[in-house]
Amino acid sequence: MTKRIITPFASSGDKNTVPDTAPGVDNGFANYPAGFPPSNSIDPALGGYYVKRADINGVLNDTTTILRDLAKGLLYTYDATYSTAIGGYPVNAILAKAGLIGFWLNITASNTTDPDSGGAGWIDFSPKAIQNGAYTFAAAGGSTIAYTATLSPAPLALTDGMEVSVDTTAIGTNTTTTTTFNLNALGAKSVVKGTNLALRAQDMPSLAKLKYNLALDKWILMNPDTGTSGLIASNIQTVTATGSIPTTIAGGTLVINVATANTQTLPAANSLAAGKRIEIFNINSGIASITRAGTDTLRVNATTTTVITMGAGDSLTLETDGSSSWYAVGGTAQFKYAPDFFLSNTASPLYRKSPDGVIMQLLQITASGGTGGGTATLPITYPNNNILTFGSLNNTARLNFSVTAGAISTSQVCAYASISNTGAAAADGTIINVLSFGR
Repeated sequence: MTKRIITPFASSGDKNTVPDTAPGVDNGFANYPAGFPPSNSIDPALGGYYVKRADINGVLNDTTTILRDLAKGLLYTYDATYSTAIGGYPVNAILAKAGLIGFWLNITASNTTDPDSGGAGWIDFSPKAIQNGAYTFAAAGGSTIAYTATLSPAPLALTDGMEVSVDTTAIGTNTTTTTTFNLNALGAKSVVKGTNLALRAQDMPSLAKLKYNLALDKWILMNPDTGTSGLIASNIQTVTATGSIPTTIAGGTLVINVATANTQTLPAANSLAAGKRIEIFNINSGIASITRAGTDTLRVNATTTTVITMGAGDSLTLETDGSSSWYAVGGTAQFKYAPDFFLSNTASPLYRKSPDGVIMQLLQITASGGTGGGTATLPITYPNNNILTFGSLNNTARLNFSVTAGAISTSQVCAYASISNTGAAAADGTIINVLSFGR
């Protein structure tokens, strides 16, 4: 390493202050424009002058003082007189802040303004500026569908992971799901959220935090107002006629408002990434048929189908595997396709299995053989046990009859009717209603 000066040359010696301007006549003294004048090379006997030792000390003192300060790591502060004398500071000039920690970087040619007094063309490089996010913050311009912003200093290109904070207060929140952002005129790029999800209208907060993703070539909105997880809908669309469900509804909600029978065709399962969901509500009286695209498969529990019907008030949540299938993962419309989960029959004999596993069965036994009743096989055998059985006469006018009913096994019940005051068995052909519960 070269020598670092501790004490400037001639610090305690005699020295002249060498002027920055040349005198009108050659007086034998050194000056910075001319250096040592021509008269210093002429013999004094012939009218010349000897070189002044104090001039040499002065020049060397000036030079070594500058070198000493540079070795100490010092920078100059702004000097208005010096700035005027040199015609303004050049681009990339660095000055120390006056009385503060940090420095100024000049980005304007021939800059004579004072950065410590708010002069233009200077960039604040300091711990405070970093803490305040001064290099990555800008107010938004443009519109609610095409935002712009300008950072200073300007980035040369968009780089992966670049983050900026944009104040959208003056422009307002986004009014479309296809919003763009253009930073320092480096190109308008789409704005998305989460894992490449489309924005929802009004997703842009007043202070938007954006991160550039090089692989997607898009800006990711890190703090959307409607979030990115669960079934928070990225958008809600209402249909009033038969049609095809667009891929843009993924992550959102489709509302079917059709008074007559209608068909809604799903997007191809492979047109969306695995795990994408669509939530559907049928709010009108028309039966909606949710059908597959092409040869895709619709899977409801253990059932495979090509169409799922939705009655009035039904809901349905479908999730794609990203390949060839849609899975019903929620909603009331799936129950009718899940025989092991929710059984129902409205014809005689009646039966219904509720989601908690309890099975209710209603059937009739006709008295025969002079016994006043008989036995019957249940429509559904209880998997575990026959809990409770009731009986009543089909003719409610026969109030003087009593009925006894009970369980024989998990698959059979019995019921008998008799006249209350005599105990005689009911006549053959008497119909007894039997209600049985089990699970």
